[in-house]
Amino acid sequence: MRGLLQYKSQPLIQMATSGVEHSERKQFSERFGLNYEIYDAFMLDHAVGALDAGLRVAADLHVRLSDEGSDRALFWDVVGGALLERDSSSLSAVKPPRRRRKPVLRASADTILDTDLDRLKWKNGLSGACHARTGLPHSHFMRLEPGKTVPAHSHSAMEATVVLQGALDVDGEIFNVGGIALGAPGETHKPAAAGNTQCVCFVARGERPFWRLT
Repeated sequence: MRGLLQYKSQPLIQMATSGVEHSERKQFSERFGLNYEIYDAFMLDHAVGALDAGLRVAADLHVRLSDEGSDRALFWDVVGGALLERDSSSLSAVKPPRRRRKPVLRASADTILDTDLDRLKWKNGLSGACHARTGLPHSHFMRLEPGKTVPAHSHSAMEATVVLQGALDVDGEIFNVGGIALGAPGETHKPAAAGNTQCVCFVARGERPFWRLT
């Protein structure tokens, strides 16, 4: 996934290979496919319940619809807890994300997947994409017809886009059904429908920016 970001769980990812020789660290990362970037930080935050509501649904959809998502979710469910217990002294300097009470949602991964996309009230956007409500704050459905491209833009908060139908091209990287495209705050991206089929996605943004000055 694109973009390097000091995300909320980034220190915990680094703990997974701290205190080991470089060769062992490389072997560990190759074995589990860790990229130490935004994707693994995002999936670890999902495992510990630290994502905002809309982003949590995006992660749930990714886990439900893709092998990559289900494999990574299982990995961080197992490793995330082990990291917190492995070395209590490390946690004095690194504070893991606190679990927050999950609010009652008007939409979930199940309701998103059960939605009849053809019957949604789609509205044409100025960007060239069509949008429809999901029933969840800070999120929407996005539909792109074949050949349609959204002009390059960025956001002040984290954005997660999960493909529900068709395929999405984000700056040359193709995401098929279940794939998740993550955009860091301030990162410019240019999504487009890939191939000759209509592309429909679930798009969620963080409730607040993730920039921190300290």
